Amino acid sequence: MTLPSEKPATDVAAQCFLNALIRETTDWKLTEYPPDELLIPLDEQKSLHFRVAYFSPTQHHRFAFPARLVTASGSYPVDFTTLSRLIIDKLRHQLFLPVPLCETFHQRVLESHVHTQQAIDARHDWAALREKALNFGEA
Repeated sequence: MTLPSEKPATDVAAQCFLNALIRETTDWKLTEYPPDELLIPLDEQKSLHFRVAYFSPTQHHRFAFPARLVTASGSYPVDFTTLSRLIIDKLRHQLFLPVPLCETFHQRVLESHVHTQQAIDARHDWAALREKALNFGEA
């Protein structure tokens, strides 16, 4: 497992993955107290925690990274490769999916993460797009 930086960061590619996951699954929850967190249980002993920067009524939620793996022995920052592996492994066990199918899916998730980040990096105006709300013409 690679340990990410402790500094909160925005990972738009990871946000895309999480937004799709919470649209398509129901076993996650939001904490009822600040700071708001998205909790994804992995099993009886482990869960992933994501700090919610903004929870959107239009399902374009924003999360601050790194995510944290919380176990009985502590809380640890995890990178995208690790968190996506943990989530896919959980779904594999829940849905009795074949290992090769999950391996292929995980590879595609990682490729999508890289490609999304590459597209963002190629936009010289990316930071300006996220600074303030844009009207239709500006977007």
